[in-house]
Amino acid sequence: MARKAPKLDTIRRLFALSGNQCAYPECEHILINEHGAFVSQICHIEAAEEEGQRYNPDMSDENRRSFENLLLMCYRHHVETNDVEKFTVRTLQGMKNRHEIKFAENEFQISDTQANNIHEQQLSKLSEIELKNKEWLAEFHLAMEVEFFDGPEENLNEIEKNIKGLKLLLDELGDFSSSLKDEIAKFMASLGYDTASYEAVPYCENPFNNPFWEMLNLYSENTFTKTRIQIQILRCRLIYMALLKSPSDKNLIDKLDKENIRLSELASTAGYVD
Repeated sequence: MARKAPKLDTIRRLFALSGNQCAYPECEHILINEHGAFVSQICHIEAAEEEGQRYNPDMSDENRRSFENLLLMCYRHHVETNDVEKFTVRTLQGMKNRHEIKFAENEFQISDTQANNIHEQQLSKLSEIELKNKEWLAEFHLAMEVEFFDGPEENLNEIEKNIKGLKLLLDELGDFSSSLKDEIAKFMASLGYDTASYEAVPYCENPFNNPFWEMLNLYSENTFTKTRIQIQILRCRLIYMALLKSPSDKNLIDKLDKENIRLSELASTAGYVD
């Protein structure tokens, strides 16, 4: 999993509703000082990485870096909220909402330069994570390389590639499962056992007769189909979001048309295996 920096628009929105103050109740620590420097931190309610506080394994990386999951705090209170028993997800969400409501009618504006600088700081953190992974790779011979892609489309392509690999693995397991009963009979015969009684067991009563059939032929196939559809929906939405920023981009328009056709085909042909 690669940690993702907040988007530029998200950073602008966070500051607009911040009042240029830490979100912790009654804390007046400023976020951007008189010299225009960012002197606080962008904090996650549910952590961006597994070792972090309040990490939610069911949350997507996009949701982890979303406006709803972020708040601006001074360093002191960021550290203080690491107490997960006292500062639960609901507690921090309430803290964020109360703080932003207070400044909703008096938005704090930051310049494009300030927003870009903060965005670059967040991207720099990702570079530090990538460096840590490289150091880990050099230290441990079984270390796993974390792949940092340039954009979400590359992430989706990698997910689809991994899904194909899992499908091949399950297909091989299916072949093993379907031949297990006969392979056991051959092995027993090779050891000199009389296999007549074993082979006389009715199909439905022999526990070695394709034991994983339902899992491999029903559950896994249906799960793969659902996953492919969700990936395609996400692919279309990502292109659509890019098109909102560049509505005259013909390449994006053509790409969205193409991917929508693919999604339409899936929506009109996908069915459960039963």
